[in-house]
Amino acid sequence: MSFRTLIKKSTFRVLRKTHIILASQAITTTVTGYSQPSRAACIKVIVASGTTGSGTVTINGTVSGVADFENLVFTVNGRKETTKEFTVISLITTSGFTDEAETATVELHTITLTGQKIVNEVEIFASMYGWMDYKRGGIKVITPGMEEEVYAKLFCLYSSTIPIQKADIIIDEYGDRFEVLFPEKVSSRKQKVHHLELRLKLVK
Repeated sequence: MSFRTLIKKSTFRVLRKTHIILASQAITTTVTGYSQPSRAACIKVIVASGTTGSGTVTINGTVSGVADFENLVFTVNGRKETTKEFTVISLITTSGFTDEAETATVELHTITLTGQKIVNEVEIFASMYGWMDYKRGGIKVITPGMEEEVYAKLFCLYSSTIPIQKADIIIDEYGDRFEVLFPEKVSSRKQKVHHLELRLKLVK
């Protein structure tokens, strides 16, 4: 059985712990691709690389259980934060940015009212092929009376655009959650990365 056939037996969901709910991308009149905040959060909007970076970003969503919105007005490239804490973002629109010679980029972070980062679990793969091997990962039982620590190895293809990182969360078909302790790149004879071997630990 080939490696590619073997790993297609199961699929896994992959999450990343981060305060960034939208990585930097070219600004458009309707912003898409963002993730939802894990709890009520102010939204930090970073506008960069525009000729001037002047325009308005409007965030629509839910604040304290009711529909609400907030406008952030930029006169130059920079960053601004909402004063409202959004639990859900339903729509983000912009105006005034796209007529510049150099189109600006936009990036979104979640923060508290005092500016502290709020970490979310952002989905980076909804369905990633892989093969879980408990035997090579091993199962370690610690001292009597304490909980069992379960380790495993996951074999998957390598993605250069979205590489798996340490501390990412892998969720299997049964809903069990594993934290990536160490991602190891395995190269082919041609010295190209062939696949990843992920050392995992079962987490609650």
